[in-house]
Amino acid sequence: MTNQNPTEITTTRSPYADLTFDQLHAAYQKAGASLGQAFEQDLHLRTPKGGFNLLAFLLSDQNDRPLVVNRYTGFNKDISIDAERFPGSLAKAVDDLLAFLHHENQIRSKHFERGCNLQVPLKVLDEAVVNAVAHNDWVGCGAPQVDVYCDRFEIVSFGMDPLTPQAPCQPVWPELMAVLADLGLAQGRGTGLSLLVDEYGEDVLTTPAFGVNVVALPFVLNTLYSGKFAAPLMDDVERLCDVMGDQPRTAEDLMYLMQEAHFPTLMERFVEPALARGVVVKQGESADDRKQVYLRA
Repeated sequence: MTNQNPTEITTTRSPYADLTFDQLHAAYQKAGASLGQAFEQDLHLRTPKGGFNLLAFLLSDQNDRPLVVNRYTGFNKDISIDAERFPGSLAKAVDDLLAFLHHENQIRSKHFERGCNLQVPLKVLDEAVVNAVAHNDWVGCGAPQVDVYCDRFEIVSFGMDPLTPQAPCQPVWPELMAVLADLGLAQGRGTGLSLLVDEYGEDVLTTPAFGVNVVALPFVLNTLYSGKFAAPLMDDVERLCDVMGDQPRTAEDLMYLMQEAHFPTLMERFVEPALARGVVVKQGESADDRKQVYLRA
């Protein structure tokens, strides 16, 4: 199949000559499709000179540009909890990343006794991630990443010109978008950015620095998701539960995680209301209040 208007992702040579595509084949099978004998030609995985191109590298098992989720305890990057990496073929990495974010999204909601009402509508979350991948400068920059704060997701796409909410929007790499559409990860209708703007307003698309595009999706933690332009809210007990995670935490741990230097304030403002609400419980009894262990209920 001839690529009538090839983009740089298909004309740039792969950094590795020997590539395998087991994960790509598995992703197509999971989607109820299959790759034929001519898949390298059909998906435009060769340069005009016949070697593997950058698209082939990104879709291969050897892809070493993982998608990353960075998690932070508060509203900024002062204290990092951890980072999750999704390596390998983008066909698998995007699917794995979306599954992780769906779980993160749902757990936050269930944990606050809101049933299965998700913080961010999944169609919005999926479109934001897919657009970050489709608009990222894979030729000159690294992979997109997701930063998770206590009140929001920020989905960062590197290197391309600032995104605009005008629809339809053409993907920077149509060959990559076509693969994502084959796998059911992208709608492929050019309406992803307008969907985000319809739900959250134009402020959801920000450009904090030259060459970096950010989609900031707020969680709605004090109220059920109510539609367009809902504001991100979180009370003190919810913030405490969010940073605790599922691990036992001493009061000293919580002081560090909550960035609270005054122990009585930690107890009065965060811990005691959480105990009263029944969303946090003590684990045993400690003579030293600072060593008392707490668990999320």
